[in-house]
Amino acid sequence: MSDRGVRRLPALVATLCAPALLASPLAGAQSDAESGADVLELAPAPRAAAMAGAYAAGAPDDPFAGFFNPAGIAGRAAPGDSASAVWTVGAAYRRHVGDAKAGTAAARFAGLGGAASVALRYVDYGDVAELVPDPAFGGERGMETGATVGATELALSAAYGIELGLVVLGAGFDLVRADLADLQDVAVSGSAGARVTAWAGRVAFGAAAQNLGGAAGPGRDAPLPRSYRAGAALLLGPPSGPRLRLAGDVVGPWDRLRPVAGVEVHVVGSEGVALQVRAGWDGSIRDGDALDDLAFGGGLVLGSLAIDYAYRAVGVLGDAHQFGVRFQP
Repeated sequence: MSDRGVRRLPALVATLCAPALLASPLAGAQSDAESGADVLELAPAPRAAAMAGAYAAGAPDDPFAGFFNPAGIAGRAAPGDSASAVWTVGAAYRRHVGDAKAGTAAARFAGLGGAASVALRYVDYGDVAELVPDPAFGGERGMETGATVGATELALSAAYGIELGLVVLGAGFDLVRADLADLQDVAVSGSAGARVTAWAGRVAFGAAAQNLGGAAGPGRDAPLPRSYRAGAALLLGPPSGPRLRLAGDVVGPWDRLRPVAGVEVHVVGSEGVALQVRAGWDGSIRDGDALDDLAFGGGLVLGSLAIDYAYRAVGVLGDAHQFGVRFQP
């Protein structure tokens, strides 16, 4: 680590912590001080975010499902879901407090006895003023140089799920690069999971271990945000009519598992148009936390294109809005 890099670190601490906690579905279960590679904890897409991340049971029609369970991208889909397409793509964007922002792109491909996905996530913490020790105060205070420095994290992910009857076994990895001023670090994490369906795909169960690996983060030795999740999803309603999806998970570090739950109402219109309304509850939020324990959102399905939105209040810091699209021919 260079001396210049050391001098820059204090100026970036606040910028690094706040946006990651706003975006993380595990924010109440594992603090930023305990883990590195915050990009791995970002809520990747609005559909799952509006359901508070209750996504362990997967959704084979959703290219973002692999972020919650590498087996969640394959297997039997519920009636009315369209997981038979050869490929599906999606993208999402989220703006945080200050200049911080995050984005995701993902693609799912069926074949080779299951399905595979590739994805890219990033978080840009924005620019802050560069500070160096002020000799007039013995180096105990900082003074601005007039320059700005920034911090970013980028994660390239891949997952594959193999179908064995009603059971799917999945595995994935993440290659993470973190840049903090003129410091860089690269880390690799792995994940594994399973998915089981019943009642013609209307009921699904899933479990996964995520972010398995060593330490990450330039200028600090912080472990990856290892987490575990298990849950179930139930779909009620006819394939061509109104449908109700209920989902519930337990998620977090092994010693701090907490519940999350989500609901999605799918109202079918005419000529391939459908409206979706979603809500979620995060059981990790305590009194005094910035994040609200409730999330909301919705979607508009226009044939092969789905447009999604999620909202979550962040107390005095404002509101978090996330937008996304999914396309499946």
